[in-house]
Amino acid sequence: MGAFFGIGQTGVWASNRERDALLDWFAEHRYSPGDTRWEWCKYGGQRYPGKCIDLCELLLPDELFHVTEKEAESASLIYGASVSRLLNIVEKVRRGEWLYKIDSTESIRWRDD
Repeated sequence: MGAFFGIGQTGVWASNRERDALLDWFAEHRYSPGDTRWEWCKYGGQRYPGKCIDLCELLLPDELFHVTEKEAESASLIYGASVSRLLNIVEKVRRGEWLYKIDSTESIRWRDD
């Protein structure tokens, strides 16, 4: 069972391991230990098998989200290439550039590109 990252019906499917790694990345690179969103990312309630992540809960409504090339490279080294790719997809979803719906082949088979 996987986990969907998205806004509404638009987004991408990830494994539970990838979801947890992405939440760890956000906690470590975007939030401070002990703040509300750091706690949200680290909380076990976000990490049970099949738990999907609404990007509107992960990011503030007006928060810009951009992953630098250095951050993507670091994520790839620490968490694996799929997590780096997920970060880039999350950025595209947030900007409205990733238009694939929950049941599309692209949202499921994004690792194949």
